Amino acid sequence: RGPARRVGLYLEARTDPNAPVDGLTPLMWGARDNRDKNVLSALIDAGADVNAQDPEGRTALMYAVKNPAAVQTLMNAGARADLFDKNGRSALEYAEESGVKIDELGGLKAAVENHRARADYENRLGAQKAESEKKIAELTRQLEKERTVHQVTKDAARQAEEEAQAAAEHAAAEKAELTKQIE
Repeated sequence: RGPARRVGLYLEARTDPNAPVDGLTPLMWGARDNRDKNVLSALIDAGADVNAQDPEGRTALMYAVKNPAAVQTLMNAGARADLFDKNGRSALEYAEESGVKIDELGGLKAAVENHRARADYENRLGAQKAESEKKIAELTRQLEKERTVHQVTKDAARQAEEEAQAAAEHAAAEKAELTKQIE
């Protein structure tokens, strides 16, 4: 109870639970160095940001990978397994590098795999959307081209009709003139 009680007193003094100390938030320090999940719970209850990142992009979840109880506490509080540090490593990679049995880390592996599957799905969906937009643009160009051809054909038909009408009127006028001359 010692560390948890000290953290409680620290927080009662209205200290910001997200204020970094030597680059890490209290939650990161607690995740890294503490085996008492009550310390993490006290910080989380006080408003510690479970997804805050240190200057290198690491989160409390990345620091907690050697402690299955801490991982579970953080994940239950909404820690995102899909965040990456500046080197592109997730909490799962940190766990693998530290030799931890991944199966002991609760839903960490499943959360990362879910994120990867979702990202892959979103990438495929984005590619399909881009392909569909490309097809729509091509069909739109084709439609505009056909509309132009249709309009040109329609204008040519109207002009031919007007010319035929004028020719018919001219022929009728000539016929009337010839008929008048014959009589």
